[in-house]
Amino acid sequence: MSIETSLMIISIAQLFLAIAIVFVSLTQRDIRMFIRRLSAGVQDLINARGAQE
Repeated sequence: MSIETSLMIISIAQLFLAIAIVFVSLTQRDIRMFIRRLSAGVQDLINARGAQE
């Protein structure tokens, strides 16, 4: 593998890493809200099942 190819791969990897960090920092709050909503929905399902039995 030539030096140019490896440098290109490294720069692409850094770009992906930067995008991932920005994406995570932006969506962390939304992910927490989503998890909370999801767990609340699961809790409701369990309660509904318990009420049926």
